[in-house]
Amino acid sequence: MSKQNWFVVPTAPRLAALTGVCLILLAAGCDKKKGGGESTTSGPTADKVGATADKGGGDSGTPGVTATEIKIGQTMPFSGPQSAYGVIGKAEAAYFKMINEKGGINGRKLNLIQYDDSYTPPKTVEQIRKLVESDNVAFIFQSLGTGPNTAIQKYLNDKKVPHLFIATGADKWANPQQFPWTIRGRSAGSRAIAPRPRSTRCT
Repeated sequence: MSKQNWFVVPTAPRLAALTGVCLILLAAGCDKKKGGGESTTSGPTADKVGATADKGGGDSGTPGVTATEIKIGQTMPFSGPQSAYGVIGKAEAAYFKMINEKGGINGRKLNLIQYDDSYTPPKTVEQIRKLVESDNVAFIFQSLGTGPNTAIQKYLNDKKVPHLFIATGADKWANPQQFPWTIRGRSAGSRAIAPRPRSTRCT
């Protein structure tokens, strides 16, 4: 009997959803003051992807949001045994670069700051703390893995940092009473997946 393999496919609608979140942030919490630095995004390295323009809380009243940029944090396994999934982070960085080249969102550039966690929960915690406490990101976007996201969920909710569109197949994240700042990207029953064709046998 042949075994069917499944491959998780990053989809454009998921990324478009981030654009919607950014627009909500701008409408709800941003003022029109000028300030902040220019955001840049670079390719992945062993530890960090992207560049941080300003390390302040910004001038909008919303951490990570200034008149010129929106800081977005993410951890991805760019190294280690699960590093194949790092292509998701690379694709998302390329997508944000395209948005920035077209002028960003309401004049603000998306500054995606990515750290490598090697799919190791203790390292995920370390990197997320760095994103929140040093880089002052506005929110965490689609960090990958059930174990890594479980390790950071309570910390992010205690800090009231949005934990958005997490990339995990587990179906345990819809708990707004206990974890209102966590929003899963997809349910276990509605994942964006594409089957590889079954092998055929000649009889």
